[in-house]
Amino acid sequence: MAKIQIPSITEISKYLSKEKFLPIYFLCGEDQYTIELAVDAIEKAVTPFLLSDFDKEVISGEKSQSLSQVLDLAFSFPFGGGKKLILVKNFEKFSDKKELAGFVKSPPEFTILVITQSGKISDPSKEPYSILLDRRVLFEARIATGEELIDWLVKKAKQLGINFPRDLAQLLADIVGE
Repeated sequence: MAKIQIPSITEISKYLSKEKFLPIYFLCGEDQYTIELAVDAIEKAVTPFLLSDFDKEVISGEKSQSLSQVLDLAFSFPFGGGKKLILVKNFEKFSDKKELAGFVKSPPEFTILVITQSGKISDPSKEPYSILLDRRVLFEARIATGEELIDWLVKKAKQLGINFPRDLAQLLADIVGE
């Protein structure tokens, strides 16, 4: 069986305009910093479309909490009539994960559900991960190494307005390590 490749979390920027918002952003992986940056970017892009403060919920997953309660909240209409943003942290702690598969099949158009899970997904061919992968809403934050790390350093420096040549980024990575 071939190893299933989960898209990189860096692809999320393609889906952050009003016309291209995804109904679900499932973010997983070992790089918590990148996951938090992606969540911030999604929040920043969606916030102008939230017409009420009540249309934003942050929920931290607990063993005793039911995912179906969270999904019921996602199906309820927004107060302001615009979009609704629900951020679910620690998905790995929910015991009824398979409930998400039904939601993914027909999500409401007014809700944007952002779900984070720490660590890698052990088997992306199992539900609910397989349907998330099929719908292209599953993204993985991998720890950058090698050339990917060098590219990230140069890109991040450019975002901060710093001219950081590639050869210096390579030297920094060689000295500091990955």
